[in-house]
Amino acid sequence: LAAYLACLKNISEDVAKQPLGIYEKLDPRGSKYLSEHPVTMLLHNQPNSEMSAFSFRETLTMHALGWHGGFAEIVRSGESVVELWPLDPTCVERCRNYYGGPLFYRVHGIEFNPRDIFDLHGLGYNGLTGFVLSHIAKDVIGNALAAQKFSGSFFANGIVTSGVIQVDDAMSETAFKHLRESFYERHSGAKNQYKPIILEQGAKWQAQSGSARDAQMLEVLQDGVVSVCRLFRMPPHKIQHLLQATFSNIEHQSIEYGTDTIMPWDVRWEQEIWRKLLFPK
Repeated sequence: LAAYLACLKNISEDVAKQPLGIYEKLDPRGSKYLSEHPVTMLLHNQPNSEMSAFSFRETLTMHALGWHGGFAEIVRSGESVVELWPLDPTCVERCRNYYGGPLFYRVHGIEFNPRDIFDLHGLGYNGLTGFVLSHIAKDVIGNALAAQKFSGSFFANGIVTSGVIQVDDAMSETAFKHLRESFYERHSGAKNQYKPIILEQGAKWQAQSGSARDAQMLEVLQDGVVSVCRLFRMPPHKIQHLLQATFSNIEHQSIEYGTDTIMPWDVRWEQEIWRKLLFPK
């Protein structure tokens, strides 16, 4: 679904492209950029031997948007963090051995201490895990997909020569098969639209055509885009849906995109970095 993919792509890229580093607060005011801090080296330059910092942050954000969280294994040397490796979110479980017991993570059957798993997630029911949007909004996404498939079928099978061929007498099986195959070959598909219909032996064509406007297909497709945008708090113009965008409002919508869509993910990154990569030292 193009709108769903576009929302994932936009937010992930826009979060990942922002500068990210560690700063030290100075007294009485101001801050100092710690370019040599090991966490800065990981988050700004290279988190592991196979990925750039941009790819790492883009991937984890996309996982957090599309699944129940974005996870990375934290590799330490003593108290220092030396590597961050993304994990397949479909293989990560948050577990407790009993009610109220300590939280731990299970990845491919291996248990991990929470301090060794970077866990980025969105809104959820318990504050520890995020909702999977494709599960809780499956009707919204399903309706948009159904409209998309209907649109493809509508044009693939033809919308002008939809109707009934009426014959006065019963046809033999061979004649029926020949008429059906020859008609489909000549008139089925968008490339065959508006070709003249040639019938033989007194056959009559009774049109029962529908149009995209009659089916309100365009309105349904557009509503599907807006509904998916609503799931991600995405201004539609950011995924090239410009029907409601004007010169007077698009600037303000872009500002709102930064403050309302991107900033919450920035804060989630910042606070998880503090919890897992910096705390307590």
